[in-house]
Amino acid sequence: MNLREAAQSLGVSENTLRRWLRSGKVPGVKVPSSRGEEWHIEEDAVAEARKNLEAKGSLSPSPTVLPPDLENRLARIEGALTGVWLTDLASRIDKLEAENAQLRQEVIQAQHEAQVLVQRLAENSQRREEDILAEVRAIRRNQEMSWWERLWWRIRG
Repeated sequence: MNLREAAQSLGVSENTLRRWLRSGKVPGVKVPSSRGEEWHIEEDAVAEARKNLEAKGSLSPSPTVLPPDLENRLARIEGALTGVWLTDLASRIDKLEAENAQLRQEVIQAQHEAQVLVQRLAENSQRREEDILAEVRAIRRNQEMSWWERLWWRIRG
């Protein structure tokens, strides 16, 4: 087992385990690797170190097996909590789905309003274009008329 795995198994940091290995508190050997030398600790040595630490009170004891009746009660409590959690989660999901539906309606309405505005803009620009063309035609007509024709149309009105 490498240093990281052994440290996790014992519940200590890698630096602490390294100090214990150097001092001989936990037996281990350095083996060559691609990154230099690494500590290798036998699983039996880790188990023995764990027992020693538990006996001294330096380490929290490993989890104990619960009696079957306590296991059953614990399972029922977990089931009830899970049911409450699932109910709460389901209500949150329903609320989010309702909000999502409302937002979709608002998006559809906004898209419709945007289409109406684009249509109005196109109509206004077309009207404006027609007005400009009419003015250009009038100016050309005036330029094509002689002076007396222009005077006649002004007087006439």
